[in-house]
Amino acid sequence: MNWQLTLGILASLFLHIIDQGTDIFAAVLFYFEGYHAQSFITIGLVFLPGFCIYVSELRRSFCTKPCVSLPKAIGYLLFSPLWAIVIHIYSLCDERYVKSALYFKTLQGFVEAGPQFALQLSLLIRGRWGPSSRAVLEPFISLTLPLMNTTFISEDTGDENLEITTVLPEFLEESKYNGSLVIFDRVYDEDARYYFGCIHIASVILSFVSIWTSSVIFNDVEDAQSFQEEGEKCCSSKLAGKIIFGAPYLFATLIYRAVGMALLMCFLELWSGLIIFGIFFINILSAMSIGDDFNRGFSYALWSMFVPVGYSRDPSSHLGYTKVPLSELFPETSPTDKDIERSRQRGKHFLTIHVLTSIFILGSSLIAMLIIVFTNFETMQSKVVFPLEYLTYLFLPLLGLSLAISILLVRPYHRCDCSGGEIPSGNVIV
Repeated sequence: MNWQLTLGILASLFLHIIDQGTDIFAAVLFYFEGYHAQSFITIGLVFLPGFCIYVSELRRSFCTKPCVSLPKAIGYLLFSPLWAIVIHIYSLCDERYVKSALYFKTLQGFVEAGPQFALQLSLLIRGRWGPSSRAVLEPFISLTLPLMNTTFISEDTGDENLEITTVLPEFLEESKYNGSLVIFDRVYDEDARYYFGCIHIASVILSFVSIWTSSVIFNDVEDAQSFQEEGEKCCSSKLAGKIIFGAPYLFATLIYRAVGMALLMCFLELWSGLIIFGIFFINILSAMSIGDDFNRGFSYALWSMFVPVGYSRDPSSHLGYTKVPLSELFPETSPTDKDIERSRQRGKHFLTIHVLTSIFILGSSLIAMLIIVFTNFETMQSKVVFPLEYLTYLFLPLLGLSLAISILLVRPYHRCDCSGGEIPSGNVIV
């Protein structure tokens, strides 16, 4: 095993451990600070990748190997966070486990880290974090409580009077905590709780880093065979170009979609579920229209909620990290020009639909949300911890800039993926 592969596995293992560890700590902190719903959702997302593998192995147990796959399925479900660590350690000793280790890390990034980041960001915007985390953010996020004019008629004189009231956010109406926190019969003072809040904030940042790195590796890193070639360079010019354009493109797309969905969940609440489901449904149709079956399309649609995933994989290839060349898909006859063109068109169609979904579905929903917010100013102000003017001063420029960068970089990013010496056919987007 060469040193590049060993270094990559160690980096993946380190990121997985600290990401999962901080998420579990955040769930425990939520629970002991009285936020039980947030705690259960957070810990549920930690075990979600294991549940997905459990369902896959359970399906296999009824179809092929009932005596082998069923115990494996139960093991994946119960020991989900630890199983990926074990596979990473095995891969350091045996290269046969490398693909499985990277696949487990990718699954954790797309299925757990992405929803975790959007959830925690939405809870932050709504002020549903515990006192420990708020104590860390108070010096950086100043809270300005708006003054509202209320007109009422006096019962005695019948005259109209003007009263100035302050809209108090919901989280400030909760009962005050004392300075200490009891966890497993041990009392922690305010200084210790401040560090607990720092770990919680670190878990949110690590979730963002996890899904971003997973998207770069899954979409842009070449197949595992390139890592195993001794004496040859691990990175080709195509890979370097894809990373140069792909890393900022995926970063901007992740910012736009995650922050946008967090705002929708914060202000529209249950109605945001219809918008998110619409994006998910279009992702399924996109994946199936480029040749994937329903199971693979469902997986790619779930993974592509925040960043585009799976468009660079052949429909007949392994769902993990094995890319199957076209010549191997057609062992009896050589691939026709139509087959080659279809393979090249996968990325173009999927990236185009992903960008258009960001513009028309998520973008129009955000505009409608802004209209609803500023037409119901008093009601909406009580749902967030910051003045609503921040939507126009901070969030709207951030979302607009992120969307503009993703639209600008998607064309060169796609062109780097089209190798072979021919200029690929494009459209308005790519």
